[in-house]
Amino acid sequence: IVLFQCPASFTPTKEHIADMRAFFHLVERDGLLFAWEPRGEWEDKQINGLCQELDLAHGLDPFQRPPLYGKIAYFRLHGMGGYRYRYTDQDLSRLLRWCREYEKAYCLFNNISMFEDALRMKEMLR
Repeated sequence: IVLFQCPASFTPTKEHIADMRAFFHLVERDGLLFAWEPRGEWEDKQINGLCQELDLAHGLDPFQRPPLYGKIAYFRLHGMGGYRYRYTDQDLSRLLRWCREYEKAYCLFNNISMFEDALRMKEMLR
């Protein structure tokens, strides 16, 4: 999996969208999954359209918004309210329910307790 995380300054201008199209049409995937995590002022319709057109998984934090496109989920968990957040068992149960809606789901914890949260989620899968 290769994540393309754009800064909020990468706005949905015609030039940026043309650059995305040019890049993703030229790059060799070699069997890799590409995920795109847009930030900033992208509208759902733009995100959904580009993900479909360019075959990108929509990378996002599902606690902030639902995914817009794809059979594969790429969830980046930054912590609700900030990186210091420790996910509760109830949070992880919700996350697992969301994951089961997809053919494949990737969950990447990006908070201070990422290791512990990932281990607890792994235990819930057993």
